Amino acid sequence: MAGAGLQVKSGATWDPTAAGKTYSRLFDTGKRHGTGVPVQQVKWSASVLDVLEGKGVAAAA
Repeated sequence: MAGAGLQVKSGATWDPTAAGKTYSRLFDTGKRHGTGVPVQQVKWSASVLDVLEGKGVAAAA
């Protein structure tokens, strides 16, 4: 995903870029870090496969 410009590493986490937000959603896992901050997980749409396979174009890429 990073190689396609759809996500970037920010500290210890991976965040979707503006282009990646088109193909992803953030979900709460129901867990919390030791600091109390909720743990979130990125889930990718199946349509991102077309972008990764070169069949589609990521927005703003």
